Amino acid sequence: MSDYVRLYLDETNEQLDSLVEIFLELENQAPTPEELNEAFRLIHSIKGSSALLGLDRITSLTHHLETHFERLRSGKQELNTPTIDIVLRCIDFLRESNQHLQDGEPLSTAGDLLDQVKSLGQSTSASDAPKTQQPDRPQQANAEIEKASPAHEQPPIHSDQKPEESWWSITISVEAGDSSSADAVSKVSQSLAALGELMDSQPPQ
Repeated sequence: MSDYVRLYLDETNEQLDSLVEIFLELENQAPTPEELNEAFRLIHSIKGSSALLGLDRITSLTHHLETHFERLRSGKQELNTPTIDIVLRCIDFLRESNQHLQDGEPLSTAGDLLDQVKSLGQSTSASDAPKTQQPDRPQQANAEIEKASPAHEQPPIHSDQKPEESWWSITISVEAGDSSSADAVSKVSQSLAALGELMDSQPPQ
């Protein structure tokens, strides 16, 4: 094993441990910008180191993973549970790759895991999802509704229309020669006049 490979293994094992700590916390809480930036930095570092050693399978996987985290950092997509599961599987794959390197064995292909990482970029966030529009209600349906629930039309009211007139006949009996009764009749007549027009009075007031 060359010194470069040994250095690569030491660095990436530490970086993978840090990634695991971050994503175990993110399973129970929303990510902060600092956590997303740190995860992006670690993945970017692994990608760069693997590219220097010509580890193309690792470089390809971490490249697409890094691209997805760039979208997460910019807010174009949101980190969800399926994404965390895929990232943890990527970490397991990278650990296995390090073990193969240490044992001098050829690296395995990422296979379906690489396809799943690529598919992360095809999902859209809720804010980017197209909004569905309610279809217009057919005119025939509108006509049926109007027919089933007709509006009650009110007769037109004209501003010059006068209310129907009404009148009352009131009889007041008093004793002859009683001055107090005469005063009472006068007050009643005044009160009636305030309510409307006094048409006639017998005897005249």
